[in-house]
Amino acid sequence: MSESLKVIAQMLNDLRALQEKYADVLPQLDSLWEEFRRQRARRFLEDTLRHGPRHVTEVEEAAAKAHVDPATLEQARDDLGILTSRGNAGGVQAVQWSLPG
Repeated sequence: MSESLKVIAQMLNDLRALQEKYADVLPQLDSLWEEFRRQRARRFLEDTLRHGPRHVTEVEEAAAKAHVDPATLEQARDDLGILTSRGNAGGVQAVQWSLPG
């Protein structure tokens, strides 16, 4: 076996050992990571919609630039109870989101 393959094999063994050692913690980390992403998306929507309704396409484009993925954005939208309405922008009907209340 070449030296490179030995190093890779050792790295895989080390990774397996770490997975076994921390098997009980990994699901908790996944859960914490998911909650962090949702909180970040909620904060993004609150900040983006704070000054009034915005076109959905604008919000989605800004979310993509802020590295908020579409699925998490949708979850955050549901969490916050974001309102959907149709607005007229220069003769074109556009879907808008706004904060409740």
